[in-house]
Amino acid sequence: MADTNLLKPVALFEQLFESKGRLDNRELLEPGAIHVSAGVLPSCHGSSLVRIGQTHIICGVRTKVLPEQINAGRIVCNVEINGLANRSSHPKSSVSKEAQCLSSKLQQLVETVVCSDAASQLNIFSDSDQMSQPVASYILKLDVIVLHDDGCLLDACIPAALTALKQARWPKLIALSVDHRNTSCLEQYAPSPSGDYVSLHLIELPIPVTWCFLPARVSKPDGPSVAPVILQPTRRELALWDADAGVGQIILSVSGRVLDLSVVHAFLPGLFGNLSTPHTEQPDSITVWQTLYNSAMKYVKTMHDAISSAVKT
Repeated sequence: MADTNLLKPVALFEQLFESKGRLDNRELLEPGAIHVSAGVLPSCHGSSLVRIGQTHIICGVRTKVLPEQINAGRIVCNVEINGLANRSSHPKSSVSKEAQCLSSKLQQLVETVVCSDAASQLNIFSDSDQMSQPVASYILKLDVIVLHDDGCLLDACIPAALTALKQARWPKLIALSVDHRNTSCLEQYAPSPSGDYVSLHLIELPIPVTWCFLPARVSKPDGPSVAPVILQPTRRELALWDADAGVGQIILSVSGRVLDLSVVHAFLPGLFGNLSTPHTEQPDSITVWQTLYNSAMKYVKTMHDAISSAVKT
């Protein structure tokens, strides 16, 4: 129905969700199935393939040299959504707003949480003294491509980027003592004679989790004591609800620290009344948030283990 822009028959929705909570038969707080692979692109210094439910993300990392740029190393993030990633999308020549938002969020997390000391880690030294002042810098280009979009893009893009960065390693370069005026950039640097490799030290692995507050008429406040939340809604579920439910994202560290929290449509009529029901046997707002946090933390640990396992293999 979302594809044809028909009016949504609310009565049919209510009847549907009286018999089942999710369109794919998952439990309300059950996340999508996780699959993480590392080293999938031989042409990259680090790469990954992440699947959450039916959302597929591929990521690659490549290094470049910034000649004579000291402490200028950084990680440049870019997210692209394939024009045929979902049924409702069409090939476009311009970058979509969703891709721009994902790129911005990923860049912010990498610079402030994941690897805030990237500049000091990405220096290139001369061949004479590794303890001397750096003479150039590496720059890492991190490209994330959405192959198939079935919702929760941030949940898949961030782990894909983390896996690729964690797996990335490249030959260590040294600056040669040559006349830079008469040589090209390629002749100014060479792999270390010892054959060493460079890899990044990631300070934190932030894991995002998307959820959706169900509308009051569907969450059945007079029914069983169940939190009116679904974890990692699919693209089809979000298309069905449209603006009738509040979508949120929380980014957590492995230790349980909340790094970011955002909610869309947070002021819909009845939404927060749904979170603080007047019946004592129903979950209050604190219980709902605690249930959501506990479910999210369980998913975060599962994703962290999947990333670590993929990088080790």
